[in-house]
Amino acid sequence: MRDFVCGVSLPLYLVAQLLVFSLVAISQLAFSLVLLCAVFPTLPFSHVVILAILLLLEILAGMALGLLLTALFKDRDQVTFKKCWELFVAQSGHLQVIQAGMAVVFPEFMLSGILWPAQAMPPVLYAISMALPATISAELAREIVFR
Repeated sequence: MRDFVCGVSLPLYLVAQLLVFSLVAISQLAFSLVLLCAVFPTLPFSHVVILAILLLLEILAGMALGLLLTALFKDRDQVTFKKCWELFVAQSGHLQVIQAGMAVVFPEFMLSGILWPAQAMPPVLYAISMALPATISAELAREIVFR
């Protein structure tokens, strides 16, 4: 809010946010790949490149999800909590973007197979898991690294 009071335009604000978060995400990606190469020194370079592209696409999808959540909620700082179904139905339904992000990201993280294999889940959860984009990325990354 203070940025807009100072006269910063919305497009400039969005570009600045996108640039900052992109730099942070790319530095995390680079650190992760360096660590991966240190732990698995025999990993072929082509696999590292494929994994970098895959993770870069995952970063872009996560940033797009964040922008979508930000656009859905009118006021990021309002602390009122509406019922979950009012989130998408009611025009006046306000929620913190951070709470909504956790409500979306945490179940996807738990069901994606990052913590334990998706094949070990009950059939209903496994079917839901296969529809999540993070599951595909986790499975591909696991296959690239461990082959």
